[in-house]
Amino acid sequence: MAWNGVPAAEDENLSFQAYYVRLNALRQFLSPLGRQMLDAVWESEGPDVMRSFRRSAVIGLVAGDLIRALGLREVTEYPPAIGDWFVHSGVTSYAAASDGNQLATIRLQGGDSITSVVRPECRITNSAAVNMVEQDDVSLVVGRLLSPKKFDLVIAGYRDPLFSLKDTDLLSLSVGQSMLDRLAKENPFPNVLPTVKIESTPDYAALAYAVKDTVERFTEAVEKQGAWRHLYDQNGKPAHETRHQGLFKLFSQLTFGALRISVHPNADHGVGATDLTLDLGEAAHILEFKKDTSTAKILHGLQVQLPRYMDAASTIFGSYVIMCHERDSREVAETIRSAVVPNHVIDTYVVDCRRQTSASKFQG
Repeated sequence: MAWNGVPAAEDENLSFQAYYVRLNALRQFLSPLGRQMLDAVWESEGPDVMRSFRRSAVIGLVAGDLIRALGLREVTEYPPAIGDWFVHSGVTSYAAASDGNQLATIRLQGGDSITSVVRPECRITNSAAVNMVEQDDVSLVVGRLLSPKKFDLVIAGYRDPLFSLKDTDLLSLSVGQSMLDRLAKENPFPNVLPTVKIESTPDYAALAYAVKDTVERFTEAVEKQGAWRHLYDQNGKPAHETRHQGLFKLFSQLTFGALRISVHPNADHGVGATDLTLDLGEAAHILEFKKDTSTAKILHGLQVQLPRYMDAASTIFGSYVIMCHERDSREVAETIRSAVVPNHVIDTYVVDCRRQTSASKFQG
């Protein structure tokens, strides 16, 4: 357990300072556009100190978002199955092996331990050489269990106590109730990314592409990687749509940040508050989420509500994300396929948020 008693996945103020990353393993979690953003960070010019800081900050932010969005569990409390991803907050021991490699060791409950090879080329800051020696008492590690005794060390860093401190009354709140609800109203991604522009693409098209890229990654996490759990309240009921928006924003941080897309939750253009209004240059894009409470409400949101928001914002471009908690997503997709919205360009997405019967795993 973490030094402050708060699991990393439930820490709404999680601040992760990374000093080690296996990029090839991390890249599989990102969408194509997200991988492009990460490449831009690695290739950005500037003094070595600034480049290291930027890489560390971005990896920390991406890792923190993935830990929370996918609810990675503490390996010392929830032993993972082979192939599962986990997080470890606490002591990680480092020592030289007989073959000359350096090994990282995490001790589990009951006296067992798991080890991983430390790859020198994966160190991204000078502090890695200092921290990855003997015992790192406050490490934060993201890894994947390869066998009962071995794991793949993907990310290593430490939690910043100044940013991870929180009131005791928040300790009982779930990741869904606290962090995701807050993210629907705020944009916590710092301005540490290099500016990226999609060449020969007008701003309105870049906005639509960024939304599509993020929705696809969001959908994969909800449908295949267990993130659906965050879309229900403590009573097991589908959560308010702001919860869906908050989870979506977790997956948008890297892409939207690098493209310099501004996100305005609950922006009111004169006819009511939109879920999310996105701006890039002079272009705007309206993004609406709708739960599958009824066919009539789904169609009303698509054919009446969203077009009115778009007209008020002086844009013809928007996206409509339907979150299926009760209905078969394929049936809903068929229902909206024939819906006509004249004079508006609206991309529609249907996400299956229904409870999954088996524990989800990262694929890769």
